Amino acid sequence: MPPLRLTAEHKRLLASVSAQPRTALDYYMLLPQSYFRNLPDSRERRVTYITTKTLTNDFLDAFRGFDCSDYGFHVTLKLYHTASRTFIVIDSYNEEVIFAHKKPHGGEPSISIVRPSLWLYADGVWIRQPDESLPKIPPRRVLAKYHHDWDADQRETEEEKVIWLDYEMSPTTDDIVLVGGENFQTAVYEYARLKWRDGRFSFK
Repeated sequence: MPPLRLTAEHKRLLASVSAQPRTALDYYMLLPQSYFRNLPDSRERRVTYITTKTLTNDFLDAFRGFDCSDYGFHVTLKLYHTASRTFIVIDSYNEEVIFAHKKPHGGEPSISIVRPSLWLYADGVWIRQPDESLPKIPPRRVLAKYHHDWDADQRETEEEKVIWLDYEMSPTTDDIVLVGGENFQTAVYEYARLKWRDGRFSFK
């Protein structure tokens, strides 16, 4: 890592952090160290990782990567509000396989997904919300959309086909857009939108 150098903007961000969390920046500063993997971690370092162009009171994206290395990290954090509570959606870009075809080649594509998690923060403790608060995607629905609504690549190949899915959060809207594609496609497709209602998400 290069030596730590704080700009005037970094110092301003540090000075704006509140002990009682209200903004995405406040909650970001309270994330467990494990989110930053093997990177040096301190309040000063954390502000240098923030992508300030998209930073709002309710949205924060932080990234530090290295060429040809799995050493860095990427976290997106978005606040969602109800009348009485603030929920935090955290996407730390951990990939999981939700459908694995039994054959190494041919047949249906495997499906991998980067899925965020929904949290509350109270009295210094992060409380993960139930999985149904941010619904999972049934693989059969993904495969049906792949075959009927996407420009599916039906070529035979010796390499395994994989459908990837990603939940995209926006700095400006509360909807979460689920996008995806296949590793032999150049197009990215909108699979669905999730709408925030009363402390949970549902498909529009």
